Parts: sequence; C-alpha cells; structure tokens
Amino acid sequence: MSRTTTHVIWKTMRARCQNPTASGYADYGSRGITVCEAWDSFEVFLADMGERPPGMSIERIDNSKGYAPENCRWASNSEQCRNRRSTHLIEYRGKTQCRKDWAIELGVTAQRLNRQIEKLGIENAFELLRK
Repeated sequence: MSRTTTHVIWKTMRARCQNPTASGYADYGSRGITVCEAWDSFEVFLADMGERPPGMSIERIDNSKGYAPENCRWASNSEQCRNRRSTHLIEYRGKTQCRKDWAIELGVTAQRLNRQIEKLGIENAFELLRK
C-alpha cells in the first residue's frame, strides 16, 4: 500500500512532526505536535483511521494535541478551514462559530458580516442582521 493516498498521508503526517527538515515541521514538530507511538506502524494507523475517503484529509480535532485515534478524523477542505489555529471564532448568545458559519446562519456573505462587525461591533451587527 506504499503508493496509496492513505500511506502518503501517514508518511507526511509523521515527517512534519518528526523530521526537522520536512515541510511543515515548523508548524507541527517544533510546536510539540506528536504522532502517537502506535501510529509508528502504518497497519495500526490504517486499522484506526481506515482508508482515506475521497476528498478528505486527516484533521486533528484539537489543534493543541497530537495525532492519535481519539484526536483525529477524516475531514473535507471546508471542515479543515474551520479548524485552523488562525480561524477567528465569534461567540454570540452562548454559541461559538467561525465567521463563515455565522454568515451562513445569518444568510449574508462573510464580507458583509465582517463590515457590520467592524462598524457596529458583534452584538449590534448580529441584532441588525437577524432582522
């Protein structure tokens, strides 16, 4: 299976966490992101995660933790974008979402939501857009 997409993802995941010369090491290994010891074996990784579904990539559910079965899932590109360290989360009335998801819920573009928040602040922007 060494030429399968799943195997390539496994190799790349391990390299960015363990190899200082690998692309992405600065964002993973140097920050202390690790791969669980069991996943040193591709067979164990495959048994835990299964084959990569088409269009998906591996995602850490909690970005402050490493790669392990309880912290990983296969995710689409849009799901991955919502789970980045740089994603700005907004809390409103006890609910927390990224700006894009709030824009979808409010039925506006992300750009319009951003403009309203800049002009009015979160509370007033949401009240205006909920009408």
